[in-house]
Amino acid sequence: MAAFEPIQAKIEDLEEIIDFLYSDFFKNDPLTVMKVPREMSEEMTRGVVTKGEMVALRSATIRTRDEPTYIKIDKESEAQHIFFQFNRKIFAKISLWDILPKEIERVLWISLISVRLDYTRKGLAKRLVTFDQDAWKEQGLQSACAIAAAIKSQKLFTGLGFNVLAEVLHEDIVSDEDGTRIVQCIDGTDRHQCLKDPLEINTHLFHRADLGTNPGLSYRKAVIELFYDVISPYSWIQFEALSRYAKVWPVELKLKPFYLGGVMKAAGNRPPMTVPAKGVYMLKDLQQNNRYWGTHLNTPSNFAEIVMGKTTIQAQRMLAAVAEVEPEKLEETSRELWRRIWSRGESIFEADDFQQTAKTVGIKNTKRVFELMKDEKIKKTISSNVEKAVESGAFGAPWTIVTLPNGESETFFGSDRMHLIADYIGVPFEGPLKQHAAKL
Repeated sequence: MAAFEPIQAKIEDLEEIIDFLYSDFFKNDPLTVMKVPREMSEEMTRGVVTKGEMVALRSATIRTRDEPTYIKIDKESEAQHIFFQFNRKIFAKISLWDILPKEIERVLWISLISVRLDYTRKGLAKRLVTFDQDAWKEQGLQSACAIAAAIKSQKLFTGLGFNVLAEVLHEDIVSDEDGTRIVQCIDGTDRHQCLKDPLEINTHLFHRADLGTNPGLSYRKAVIELFYDVISPYSWIQFEALSRYAKVWPVELKLKPFYLGGVMKAAGNRPPMTVPAKGVYMLKDLQQNNRYWGTHLNTPSNFAEIVMGKTTIQAQRMLAAVAEVEPEKLEETSRELWRRIWSRGESIFEADDFQQTAKTVGIKNTKRVFELMKDEKIKKTISSNVEKAVESGAFGAPWTIVTLPNGESETFFGSDRMHLIADYIGVPFEGPLKQHAAKL
């Protein structure tokens, strides 16, 4: 295979860059339907191969906070062209500096990657993305970001580990004149994506910024589903861990109360307390977790007496009912039920227990919650959660399902897999994060 060498462009290469754009990019890019005139392309060029035959191009610039990432056009005639109308509307919805954490001040902004058709599938696009990567930190760059306007470039960046920060659907970009969709891409591309490299150049690179609200903008997050039962102390540990990390990871945490007894039966599993050696180890292990996570788990001295002949099905139905009536109270209601049995050694099985829990948490519509606990809808919710967990391989609790923005998913058992979850999502695991702990 021929050798290729990416090097920095010079101003005298501008005409060659424009020739390349017109021989490849503007013929093969999905946005070619907008017919950008040749004289308007100069503003959009930066990187180039300047020796020998030009076969690929990267346009990238260094941007600092509050500096726009879009192309500013001064000529009124050009500014009114459909291409720039389209891009103005895209960047009005995607504001890079609003999406990135506030501590990110300086980034490499990749606006274009193009490879000549007869030189595709040789790894050139990947090399252009990562070209001069070793120098990024030396240049004070904290991240590399990109705007991907084609399916191929979107796959390229995500394949290199870039995370999708935001996306705008093309169907939401309409003409000011008649309200019709501005562009229909010839290759089926239906969205623009804003992406960020996975490198932890900055210590807090993955901490979420205040995203605010922006109509038409979809922030892509991994979804974490936690399947739990309040009879399980390890579910409490995982619950607290995920609640803390949901504040700093780009994730959406969904709480899924299920009935552990149903899962254990389906999987042919037995509670750890029924195996003497496991029971002894669990007591020691819970204390070690207390120290690490800052939790207050205490195995009740009369635990066997408390749970003998009891079931948590009603407690789990209470959680499902709270999620239906006052979803903002689900987290604290779950925590209070855990506190009752695993901190204070109190019952969580009788009607009075649920009344006291509702009062402590401050649930307003308790009547509706207790009515729903008997409703078939709530019973079905618990059954559905059990079924989903079992179908995904669950045999105990806690059970966590992580679904990435691209639709791929993975399962994790127990409360000691947080580092693996972090690795799967592509974010750092920073220990117990006690500074984000709820009041226990």
